[in-house]
Amino acid sequence: MNIKYNLELSNIIKGKQSEWATNIKDLTPLLRTEPHNMTDANALALSYRAMVLEEVNYFSSLFADFNKEIKVLKKDKFIFYATGLLPDGTKPKHGMTHPLLGRKMSKTEYDTVISGDLSEQEHTLQLINDMVDFLREIIKTIDGVCFMIKNRIELFNYLK
Repeated sequence: MNIKYNLELSNIIKGKQSEWATNIKDLTPLLRTEPHNMTDANALALSYRAMVLEEVNYFSSLFADFNKEIKVLKKDKFIFYATGLLPDGTKPKHGMTHPLLGRKMSKTEYDTVISGDLSEQEHTLQLINDMVDFLREIIKTIDGVCFMIKNRIELFNYLK
């Protein structure tokens, strides 16, 4: 993971967020149309909801994969800082040294150092988590639109 990857991911997420904001805005005019168009509006809202759920599943799976990877990296970094050895038990090649190797550290110090080493990975995880939260809010908005459509249809039927 590196900064370039996070920038690309951030751009993809911004594009997705913009796309969904536009899609939701496209639903709004349909709420003010004639009763026979409410069916189309409802179908569109439900199809958007299904699409968002697919994206939530995709990003949630991506989140789980990255979270697992970070846990493994944290374990590997802890082993390295605690013992000076790589996770496979070998010494680092090319005389790799670190000023903190062989120094006694508290758990808080280990956590701080490891968190610093994995800051880009944790940033990736946060970007993905924010996207999942955004998509869940979109689902709530779509559910609200579906509720409005249902109420309008009932009102039209009542006024007939």
